[in-house]
Amino acid sequence: MSHLNSSAGSDSALDAESSVNLSDVSLVALARAVTEAPPDVVRLSNDLPNIRKARSMIRPSLRWGSSLKPNATMLIERPGPVGFRFDLMCTDARGVATNRIGPPARDEKAKTIAILGGSTVMGTGSRRPEWTIPAQVERLLRDSGTPVNCLNFGVAGMTSRDSLAQLIDAVIPQKPDLVVLYSGWNCAFNYQLNACLRAADGYAMHGIHESIGSRQMELEWLLADSFGIRSSLARGLWLASNQLTSWLKSTIRVGSVGALVDRLRQCDPTVNGRAIARLVAAVSGHQEALMLEAAETYLRVMRLAASVCASEGIGFVGMFQPNLFWGNKLCTAEESQFVANEPVDPDSQTGFYQALLQCGLTEHVCDLSQTFAHESRQTYIDTGHLNPLGNQLMAEAIVQHLRDRL
Repeated sequence: MSHLNSSAGSDSALDAESSVNLSDVSLVALARAVTEAPPDVVRLSNDLPNIRKARSMIRPSLRWGSSLKPNATMLIERPGPVGFRFDLMCTDARGVATNRIGPPARDEKAKTIAILGGSTVMGTGSRRPEWTIPAQVERLLRDSGTPVNCLNFGVAGMTSRDSLAQLIDAVIPQKPDLVVLYSGWNCAFNYQLNACLRAADGYAMHGIHESIGSRQMELEWLLADSFGIRSSLARGLWLASNQLTSWLKSTIRVGSVGALVDRLRQCDPTVNGRAIARLVAAVSGHQEALMLEAAETYLRVMRLAASVCASEGIGFVGMFQPNLFWGNKLCTAEESQFVANEPVDPDSQTGFYQALLQCGLTEHVCDLSQTFAHESRQTYIDTGHLNPLGNQLMAEAIVQHLRDRL
């Protein structure tokens, strides 16, 4: 198994297994050793103080879906065993995730690869910056004698459409030599949702822009609804009750109290998570057509991204990512449980993949969906995010497609 050097000034080696077993306490210690301050912590909680903190770290954007706070060192919680639930992430002055803890170290004479995508590229499941996919691609190419700097433009929730806007706004001005757009998982859900909304005339009725991600849809819906007295009162009631119950949970640290509060919050009087669900439910009997439209949207966006890069003399390659719904992985018992517990309809995921194969991937998109087809070791932390071993194997697959382009 290949190794990476620790970023905290140590010469010791860190392999994928030890990175998986790195405790949250150790992550905090690593961050403090370099930054001399504890990292910001974003938890999986719908308490109002945590929501405010999360939105200051991962910021909602109508154009990009989300963007990251600049010059930040943060621990972001995700599902996992107690004591091993956080990923340590750092950003530079532009809000771009770095490949190491502390200030980024770049070779000014090396070629630059900008890697775009969602949370899988950003580093969910990586545990620390050195084990993200971009960091490992950079390490593998450097070790083989190809000096490169990999810029990690991944942001949680991004679809390929969001990445296209990010490419135009933020990536092209950096003048990279090559752009890699790694996507597919977020696109499967979001582009089918767009197709459902078009079929239900949801965009025209509610004044929502077409072909955007679910986060932008919710944000636009909230903005449009905020001028109604009834919706404003409901929103105010929800915020006040959340503030009160957040204080209650922090004061009375009893598990049953927290569980009761979480159940009560499911009775949300605002449009959060409900309005779009109603429109999707109103559309039925057209799933095959909707999936085909979603696949065509994905391919169209990838062609546009390739054209934008070509117009600027920049190389481009799209990468269609794997997940546990497609790819024929030899699942471990835990990975099988991830699929069984996934609330997303698995047929919508596999249907999108089949529609994509029916359309045919273009010369701009490399199909990485079968990367783990013969892998029996655990590579996932849920149905789509990878652990450090999965990131390592994925980086090796990506590098195979990049050597000739560099």
